[in-house]
Amino acid sequence: MKNITIKKRENMTIFLLLASVWLLAGCHNVQEVQTEKVLSYQESYEITGEEKEELIRNLSPTILDTSDRNNSEAEEIVIETVEQEGTEVTVPSGRYQIWGSDTGLVVISDDNDQVLLREIVGYGGVPSITADLSEKHTIHFYGGFDQAGLTPVPTLMNTELTTGVWEVGIDIKADNYLISGSSGLGYLEVFNPDGKVDVYEIVVGGFGSSKSNVHLEDGQKLRITGVPSILFNRE
Repeated sequence: MKNITIKKRENMTIFLLLASVWLLAGCHNVQEVQTEKVLSYQESYEITGEEKEELIRNLSPTILDTSDRNNSEAEEIVIETVEQEGTEVTVPSGRYQIWGSDTGLVVISDDNDQVLLREIVGYGGVPSITADLSEKHTIHFYGGFDQAGLTPVPTLMNTELTTGVWEVGIDIKADNYLISGSSGLGYLEVFNPDGKVDVYEIVVGGFGSSKSNVHLEDGQKLRITGVPSILFNRE
């Protein structure tokens, strides 16, 4: 019986050692993931992991669509009165700037209620939203707008892009850029044709401003949220 007891203790010791190794290996893997996440943010303010997934959750796949940039069917729409419960409009396909006087919430959603953009427009928010829109979209206006509307806008290459959705090769040239925001806190999301998404936090405040290096390629879609504009300085 004594020998059996010793054998059981030896087996228990081996089990505990193996469990410790597995636990340490698991902790090491978690630490590696956390370290990689921290380094990505420290180096370029890149958002990864669950935080990134939360930002792009329920995003409309229409972000990859490109409208007729000639605006051959686009029409200007002015809403004189935004109802308390909200006002909804649809527009012909085109490139639009969405605006509002005073302050309110604008939500652009598709046929499946997936959201393309959601922004406070006016005081305390962004001045306007620019995006490719079509009959697939419904534009919802909520809140305290005195007046609101959508204006067709031409396509021009630029290195300062405002809140909305943009396409590399059409709205901005493909290149390497150092990006920074004009004010506030927001995000630049880069959507690649292969489905990969990169997200960068844009911070402008009294404690300093974020600057990130990004490489843009033709065909990528850019979504800018939360900030009035982002400056793209070629490196």
